[in-house]
Amino acid sequence: MSSQDSALELGEVGAEVPMKRQASGQQMRLGAGVVQNGVDIPCMHRCDMDEGALRELFESFDENGDGFISKEEMDNVSKSTKYYSVVRRALKSPEYRNSEKINYSEFSRYIAENASFSARYGHHIEFGIVCLFFIIIALAFIYGDEKEVECSDNPDPITLDDGHEYQRTDLPTCTERWTVIDTMYFGAVTVTTVGYGDFGPSNDGMKVFTIFAIFIGVGLIGSIIAGAASEMLEAQQQKLLDKMDDDPDDLDSPHGWKIFFSIFTILIFVFLGAIFFALNEDWTYLDAVYWSFVTTTTVGYGDLSLEKESSRLFSFFYIITSTMVVAGMLGNLASIKMEMEMEKKQKELLARKLDMSMIAEMDKDGDGVDAGEFLAANLVWLGKVTDRDCEPILAKFHELDEDGSHLLDADDLAKLKADAEAAAAAEAQAKA
Repeated sequence: MSSQDSALELGEVGAEVPMKRQASGQQMRLGAGVVQNGVDIPCMHRCDMDEGALRELFESFDENGDGFISKEEMDNVSKSTKYYSVVRRALKSPEYRNSEKINYSEFSRYIAENASFSARYGHHIEFGIVCLFFIIIALAFIYGDEKEVECSDNPDPITLDDGHEYQRTDLPTCTERWTVIDTMYFGAVTVTTVGYGDFGPSNDGMKVFTIFAIFIGVGLIGSIIAGAASEMLEAQQQKLLDKMDDDPDDLDSPHGWKIFFSIFTILIFVFLGAIFFALNEDWTYLDAVYWSFVTTTTVGYGDLSLEKESSRLFSFFYIITSTMVVAGMLGNLASIKMEMEMEKKQKELLARKLDMSMIAEMDKDGDGVDAGEFLAANLVWLGKVTDRDCEPILAKFHELDEDGSHLLDADDLAKLKADAEAAAAAEAQAKA
């Protein structure tokens, strides 16, 4: 088989892969990569991108949708786009220099082999930042603060003849160092903004430290954890919705299943915590459910406190996980009404008959309605964009379309390139 035939076969696969949503059963993991429809895609585990993001990035470069990224297409891509420089280097490399184009498999493989350190290990870096944050919290509070506890030599409660016990209110308090588990628990209620108030700094220096810890914890650490939880939940939810959608081609999404998934997930986390804390803290089941619900919604009244260190250790993982998951599920429920209204608008728009008033409204340049104007007008009617969003983009298109053909063809691109080179030469001459 010649290299040209081989490239053609890979090109046919590359043209198909970006355009089709793959079912989870159609991919098989091998080593550090993924084999999908016979094509090895190693990037997903090495360049910090999941399949959907990688496919979307490829399609953003592949403007004509032929399954290849060419040098001409890269000329229209912003240099600030993720992996722009990597794809540019790929097209200039000896491996692809003759064809001057790469398909989806080649694109993925080259990015995996040449991505930057941060792109390859982004999730690992984020995990390291989170761990470092909690280590700093632990060291600061263990060596910089103390917590108040009951003194071990306090007298026993006074028992009266009627059997009631009374404890003196003027007993002294003792202090001791925070434990590692105490600091983990405090860090968790800080970054999730639960804030019970049962643990906190006791001196001025640690109060200043806590101000900065809150700023970093809520702003950075919380967003990292929330992003990871959202990514995991969206993947699982999409698998369920894909299975339950009886007609993927229509505009109706399975909202009922989305509501079920959201409520079921919330209840799972609430009752999981309730069972543990009812048993471990010797609470009534109602108190345990109440505490779990107050915690997962980040309300955090602080009227019930965890007395056992084992409870605080479990709550470190429980609070971080449950608050992020429940926040995502509540966001799901809030978005359903908006999604249903959007679907209704889409149906009304598709059922609407085209008339002269609609054409006049779409035709921005007075020479008929082209595909771009039709698309822009419909997006405006759906409320996804506004006229002010579309007008500068269409104006830029007409500026680039120098021959007025309503198409940016090779002649337009050649003219743009020549103008850019002439401007660069003039600037260099002026400096000289």
